[in-house]
Amino acid sequence: MTVLGILFVTGVAFMATMSDPDFVADAKKQKLELAPISGEEVARLINAVVTSPQDIVAAATEARESIGKIEISKIEIASVMLKGAVTKVVKGGRTIHIGDDKAKISGSRTKVTIAGKPGDRGAIKVGMTCTADLKGESGSEAKTISCE
Repeated sequence: MTVLGILFVTGVAFMATMSDPDFVADAKKQKLELAPISGEEVARLINAVVTSPQDIVAAATEARESIGKIEISKIEIASVMLKGAVTKVVKGGRTIHIGDDKAKISGSRTKVTIAGKPGDRGAIKVGMTCTADLKGESGSEAKTISCE
C-alpha cells in the first residue's frame, strides 16, 4: 500500500471512530470534548500556515516571543472621603446618601462602625453623621464607614 493509501485508510478509520456511538458515549462519560478534524482539513490548515505572508509570520513570532515579558503595573485608585449627615438609606443600608453623594455598603467587605463599635449596614439610619472612605468616586463601594 502507498503512503497516500495509508493516509486515506487511517483518515477514514479515524473519522469512523469519532462518530461511533459507543466511543462518543465513553468520551462524554469521561467529560472529554470531541472536535474531530478530517485529514483534508488538517492539510488545508498546514498549507495555510506554510504559505502565510512573511509580515504575518513575523508578527506571530514576535507575539509568541513576548509572552511572559509583558509588564503589568498596578494602579492606585484614589479614595474619596464622604462626611456628613445621612440623607437617604436604600435597600436596608446597601446604599446610603450623604448630601448629593452616595456610597455602596457591602455586608462583607465594608467595615461598619456605629458609635465606635463594630456594626452592620442595617444599623445606619437617616440623620446619623457618617464618614465613608470610598474605593473610588461617589457611588462606589465604601472600604469603611463610621457613624455616630
